[in-house]
Amino acid sequence: MARRLRSRKTVCIAAILLFTGIVFCGYRQRQLSPLEARLVGEWAHDVRGINRIFHSDHRFSTATGDFKGTWFIDDHRLTIEYWEPLRFQGVSSVGSFLGQLRRIDKTDSVTWEIEFSEDGQTKTLIFPEKHSHHPGKKWEWMRWTNK
Repeated sequence: MARRLRSRKTVCIAAILLFTGIVFCGYRQRQLSPLEARLVGEWAHDVRGINRIFHSDHRFSTATGDFKGTWFIDDHRLTIEYWEPLRFQGVSSVGSFLGQLRRIDKTDSVTWEIEFSEDGQTKTLIFPEKHSHHPGKKWEWMRWTNK
């Protein structure tokens, strides 16, 4: 009986180690292209408090934590898929709580053409011509920090 229990323990430990090895060793982070490497860091626009942070593992967030997501650049087009994380701050009624719950799985996506200044301290996002509100508009950002 003790021998049987010990062999089950051994099999369980081996399965856990195998699973852990597959999960952690099998995951490979997508490498940054040279253009993507230029975007990594924190960027500021003319309105303080809405800085965008582009992490080297393709995570995206706002400095205030209002939005999180992922990003990539393909053919000089920056695409961000983002969502609003669930926050319980300021939830003062059942209605506001239900509103938070409705947004949990809602992911939005936005794409711009991206250009960098020669010194890499400024980026310009260009709205696509088909954009309904700002066709062709240029949106300039300055590097805040390198992260």
